[in-house]
Formats: sequence, C-alpha cells, structure tokens
Amino acid sequence: MEIPELKKKLYKILMDSNMYNIKKVLDDENILDKDKKESIENIYVDPDLVLKPFDVNNIKFSLDGYCSVKKIIEFYPPSDIPLKLYVLRSVCLVWPVHKIPTFNTYRANRKFKDRIDYLLFGIKQYLDLDKEKRDKSELWQPVRNNSNSRDWINSFADFNRFIDELGYQHLVEKENNNYVVKDYEEGKEITSLDNIPTISKLYLDNLIKRIENCDNKIYDFQNLE
Repeated sequence: MEIPELKKKLYKILMDSNMYNIKKVLDDENILDKDKKESIENIYVDPDLVLKPFDVNNIKFSLDGYCSVKKIIEFYPPSDIPLKLYVLRSVCLVWPVHKIPTFNTYRANRKFKDRIDYLLFGIKQYLDLDKEKRDKSELWQPVRNNSNSRDWINSFADFNRFIDELGYQHLVEKENNNYVVKDYEEGKEITSLDNIPTISKLYLDNLIKRIENCDNKIYDFQNLE
C-alpha cells in the first residue's frame, strides 16, 4: 500500500503549519528513540490536533484517530511506523466536542482502554436499552451532563442506524440484518464489558486490516487547502 500523492500533500500542509504541536506531543510521550521519533515526525497527523472542530445541526464535532501514537510505537519497528500511522489516520472517528468526560476521553482514559471494538459494543449496549434505562449504561457519564452528546447519541434510532450513518461498517459484522461487534483480537462476538483486554499487536494488525478494507471513507480531505 502506497501513500497517495494527495494524502502526501495533505500531510505536508498540516505538518508545515502544526509541527510545534506535533513535537510537543512527541515530547510529552517521552519518545526517546531518535529513529522512531523522526519516523513519526515524517508523517504523523493527529486529527484532533490539526483539524478544527466543525458544526452540524448546532452540535460541534471533532475528528479523532483510531489509536494513540504511544501504542503504535510500542508494537511496530521504526521502518513500519509511517505506513501504520498513515493507515490509522486515513479514516477518522467523530465525536461531539465539550468538556470532559466525552466519548473520546472515556474510550481512551477510562473504561474502554482505547479499544474501538469494546467502545462500539458499549454504544450498542447503550442504544439497545430503553431510554428510561440508559442511566445504567457504561456510557452514561459522557451523556449525563452534556446536551451535545446526549442529543447526538439519542438521535440514532438503533445501533444499525448509528453504524450506517457514520460509515462504520468496516468496524463491525452484519448478521441476520443486524450489526454485531467482534473482539478484533479473538474474533468472537463481544457480549460483555467485563474484563476488557488491553491493546495488543494482533489487535492493531486486525484494526489496520479493517481500515484498509474500508470502502466508505466518509471524510473527504480533497478540498482541504
């Protein structure tokens, strides 16, 4: 897989204007290996650092990458990092913007250990509940005190609609006309949020395969200048 010229141009635009922020993140992550650091600086773009939030129906959103740089450099050699980063940044997640806790911070720092598969199952579990019972959900914290997150997540009639409207079909499987979420490492359907595993290389390898097979990349960067 080669990085297309258009994407190289995008990275150059963003890198030229945001290198200070990127280097600050790298320094904060205590990345001491020079080869790894230079590889990351060659191509690293974090959507929630460099792309401004945008409004849809009076709700402010921001884009978010699929995995933290800290995890990527933990599992791949320096020569592989640019391509892995490119793939993991070639599509984005989207979340409402507001004071923490948000869906993004809850996924990364709290319950879900930065696992996209288990976060999606948490969202499925939330949407499967009757509205009057959703305060029992693991995702109630990001929803409870903020109308942006509450109005947004409650606007989806069900998990199928959530996946279809956001273009996340590559992250789930469809069985009997319904989307199910499988553990990206074990391949088994997720049925519980107890004992969520941490990120492994196999998890990342399989996540990258899903992104590479994504036909519905909903964010079009061609007009970003």
